[in-house]
Amino acid sequence: FGVSTVAAAWGLQRVLAKPLARLADAARQVGEGSLTVPIPRLPGTHEIGGLAESLAQMRDRLVTTIVLLDARSGERAAILEGMADGALLVDAKGHVLEANAPAVRLLGELAGLGPDAPPDVSLGKLTARGALSLADGDVELRGRGAATLVCAVRVRAVHDPGRHGDRAFVVFVRDVTHEREVDKMKLDFLSVVTHELKTPLTAIEGYARLLELGKGGELTARQTAFVGTIRGQ
Repeated sequence: FGVSTVAAAWGLQRVLAKPLARLADAARQVGEGSLTVPIPRLPGTHEIGGLAESLAQMRDRLVTTIVLLDARSGERAAILEGMADGALLVDAKGHVLEANAPAVRLLGELAGLGPDAPPDVSLGKLTARGALSLADGDVELRGRGAATLVCAVRVRAVHDPGRHGDRAFVVFVRDVTHEREVDKMKLDFLSVVTHELKTPLTAIEGYARLLELGKGGELTARQTAFVGTIRGQ
């Protein structure tokens, strides 16, 4: 009986060893990223066939997931590159993990390194000179160059322990040089208008007050009401 059992076990091992080795090799290739490797359809017991089928289904689901992630990543990259504003993902140590083209250009110009400077170097230089800190809020940066470049920067902290440690930051950089120039022009215009109006209005109010006091002669009730309206306005 013992000899028969050993012989049966040996025969079963010979039957299963080669198919299991093929299945193990396929699993290894899938684990290494070879998602097109065929999963062998193994003859034999229900359990062995089920194991092969489960591995095939897992491979197919993994392929589907990767395709979806690639599509979403492509969409995100297209959105970021299509933005007029610069966008960066920065880790807690200030290293740039991702950056779109507008961010590379703006940071390079702000740091005085040129529009093609690496964003990691540009951001490091700006942080070192105290022009930028990784904190929530709006700030303005002024570049060092013949022309002053003003950018509004918004920093938002994000938690992403799966990829970038305990803390990372999304930094949005927007060139607001033209907007600031327009704002200055508006303020200058209002200042001029205010100055130009102040002198005649002061004179009008002063003479209206003199009329109320009767310095220009006695006023009728109706005239007094008119002068009161002038002063009130």
